[in-house]
Amino acid sequence: MEIKKPVRLKRELIHKGGIINYYQDTVGFGDDNTEVWDIIEHKGCSAVLPITEEGKIVCVHQYRYAIGKYTIEIPAGGIDPNESFMECAAREMEEETGYECLSIEPYLQ
Repeated sequence: MEIKKPVRLKRELIHKGGIINYYQDTVGFGDDNTEVWDIIEHKGCSAVLPITEEGKIVCVHQYRYAIGKYTIEIPAGGIDPNESFMECAAREMEEETGYECLSIEPYLQ
C-alpha cells in the first residue's frame, strides 16, 4: 500500500507575531480529500545544557507568564539575525546564568 504524501494546496497567514507566525494550510492527499491544518512557524531558538567543571548541571529559575508560575529549565532563547545556533546557545547561557562557555558541542542543529 502506497502512503500518499500530503501536499499544501493553500496557505493563509492568520497571525504574524514577533516570535511565531500562525498559518492555516489546506492540505491535499492526492485524491479529493483535503484537510485544514494549523501550522505554527517559530523564528528559531537554541538551548544549552551547561555542565560545570565539577560535573554539575546549571539551570535557571524563570517565571513563565503562559503557565502562571516559575519553572526550572535549561538556558534557551531566540536566535538573533545572522546568529548561529551555537552562538545563540553560548549567548543565552551567559545572559541567563553568568557562566561563559569554555567549549560547546552541538547535539542537534
